[in-house]
Amino acid sequence: MNIVEPRALALPGSVCLLEVTPLMHAIIDELRLRIISVPETGREQRLAEVLFDEVANATIQNQFLPTTNDKLLAPIIRALQHNPSDHRTLAQWADEIHTTERTLARHFKDSVGFSFSELKQRIRFVHAITLLRKGKSVTHIALELGYHQASPFISMFKKHAGCTPDQYRNRPQP
Repeated sequence: MNIVEPRALALPGSVCLLEVTPLMHAIIDELRLRIISVPETGREQRLAEVLFDEVANATIQNQFLPTTNDKLLAPIIRALQHNPSDHRTLAQWADEIHTTERTLARHFKDSVGFSFSELKQRIRFVHAITLLRKGKSVTHIALELGYHQASPFISMFKKHAGCTPDQYRNRPQP
C-alpha cells in the first residue's frame, strides 16, 4: 500500500515553512539512520504515517523567510523581497540607512540568524521556485534574479534544493 498518495492531499499546496516538532525530528532521524526512503515493513509504515500526520498538522509559518521587527533590517528585507535582483551590497545598505556595515552584519546574525548574503540567496531561491512553477526557463530566471549567467544561479539553487532547477521542475508530483 502506498501511504504517500492519500496523505499528500493533506499537505500544504504551496511552498511554505512548517514548524518541525521534536517528534518529527526523531522520526526523520530514525528513517535517515536506517536509510529508509520507502517504508516497507509495518513498523516503517507506521513511522511514516505518524510523520505524515505530524507534517499535516504542523504549524505553517507566515513566510518561508525569517522576518524581524529590527528597525534597521525590516526595510532591507522588504526591499529585497520586492526586488530579489537588487544588487546593493551590505555596505551600500549601511550607507543608505546611516549606519555601519559591521552594525548591519551584527544585526543580521542576531535578528535573522544568518548573514545578509545568505538572506539574499534565500529570497532569490524562493522567487526562483515561483518562476519555475510558472514555466520560465532557467536562463530567464537566472537573468531576472540578477545573475549574469545560468551556472551561478544553478549552483545556488542546488545548494538550497539539493537538485538543479530542471531536476526540481521535472520531479514527480504527488
